[in-house]
Amino acid sequence: MTLRELRLQKNLTQAELASMIGVDSAHISYLETGNRKPSYETLIKLASVLNVSERDFYSFMRSFSSNESQIQ
Repeated sequence: MTLRELRLQKNLTQAELASMIGVDSAHISYLETGNRKPSYETLIKLASVLNVSERDFYSFMRSFSSNESQIQ
């Protein structure tokens, strides 16, 4: 699943997600479009807020280093 799909699954706006992890909403937009990659700290916060399981965390992390922003 993409970051956007995970966010929408939780019924969160970009602004709400941004507030929950301490970044600007524009940063969430950049992450969702692949224009930026999250820091490790931001990645941990995203995984926590979006309830990405430990099993899926590595795939979630790798999704930001490929052109496909999806959990495999």
